[in-house]
Amino acid sequence: MHHRLVRQLLCCFLFLYQCLLAAAQSPAKYKEIDAFIKADQFKVKSPTDIKVFGRELKRLFTDDEIKARAAFFWLTQHIKYDCEGYRSGNMIYEPSVVLEKGRAVCAGYAHLFKIFCDELGVESVIVNGFATGIGVRSLHPDSLFTNHAWNAVKIKGEWKLVDPTWGSGSSNDDCTKSYQNLNESYFFPDPSEMIHTHFPDSTKWQLLSVPVSASQFVDSIKSWKKADDREEPADSLISKKTGETIHFRLADISPRNFFLLMVYNNRDSLIEEIHAPVTSSPDGVYSFGYKVKKSGTFRVLISLYYFTGGEKEVIGTSVVTYRLKVSPSMRKQP
Repeated sequence: MHHRLVRQLLCCFLFLYQCLLAAAQSPAKYKEIDAFIKADQFKVKSPTDIKVFGRELKRLFTDDEIKARAAFFWLTQHIKYDCEGYRSGNMIYEPSVVLEKGRAVCAGYAHLFKIFCDELGVESVIVNGFATGIGVRSLHPDSLFTNHAWNAVKIKGEWKLVDPTWGSGSSNDDCTKSYQNLNESYFFPDPSEMIHTHFPDSTKWQLLSVPVSASQFVDSIKSWKKADDREEPADSLISKKTGETIHFRLADISPRNFFLLMVYNNRDSLIEEIHAPVTSSPDGVYSFGYKVKKSGTFRVLISLYYFTGGEKEVIGTSVVTYRLKVSPSMRKQP
């Protein structure tokens, strides 16, 4: 009886694991358009090409949500965050240059997303505001300066939020390197989730029935940063020895029950992927211990997910990226 129960539990967990893997990819209703964009039938190298892209895609897809998804997904697949420009101040955001170089900062993503939507016949706007991204060290209600741009699109009379920049991937803490990793969380996120990290200049674009004030926004961020300060990897580079354990501690910002960890080697090949159930600790953080197994230099991506069993019911945080340098442990001589 005991063995039968164990087998049943294992089967349930494997089912959840497979569902989670599927959900981490394109959601079911977007698989067709995502595959179409990945096929890259329309080579977009200039704003003129976007006109052709829009005209032809409208013949094949009539639903505004699918067309907005096409714009979002194209950007996540073809445009990389311009870390070099961010650090030097020579940021790329002019649409023609973004398409030529294949990289941009947030203004470039947001403007290009709107150009795509215009050509696709989808009503959209650029939203400016404050976001808790790269370079944010301290917060005050009177100093929420505009440092980010994202979008809103109108679908069947209802405005939806989109952040193609954050949806396209992540960077390390000092923005010396960026990584393209599709983040579904930023295509039509719940406004009550989006306000955790994005504070628009106009309260209209919070899309909340009761807007959040600057003070409320700052207070909530401070509570997360307090939890973040207790994370073991305090820098983008983690140095360990084989056999040691990294204790990841992520802020408990909303219900999550699965931890995702992916390890890539220096050739950018996935060598390990872990999905593990997690629970919130009494001090308000999610924690997970990862034991390093081999020496070398790696890239580690971690995220938290909330999974209830249905593919459409997966909500994930942004992916956090660390560099991991593992040296061999010293064995005692006999």
